[in-house]
Amino acid sequence: MRAPARPAIAAIAIATLAGCTDLPPPPDAETQRDGAYPALIPADRITGRVPSPASEADPASDLVPRAERLRARAAQLQGPVIDDATRDRMRSGVSP
Repeated sequence: MRAPARPAIAAIAIATLAGCTDLPPPPDAETQRDGAYPALIPADRITGRVPSPASEADPASDLVPRAERLRARAAQLQGPVIDDATRDRMRSGVSP
């Protein structure tokens, strides 16, 4: 018998033996429920608790500093990914 066939035969034997085991039955959904279902309430009672956007602070006041941070970050990303010294070292390593 060839050596590469042995792992395949072993895998088939293990899978066959694993298929012969008895699995426990799945747990009953009724016995796992901890209690009754929650009470349903109308949606207007739920949404009535959410504060309106007008009551919050002006979100535009945060936009200017955020925009400045994003512009500074974008300026940092505009440079070359690989500096010239590293690029030269990489080119010398792959030259024939």
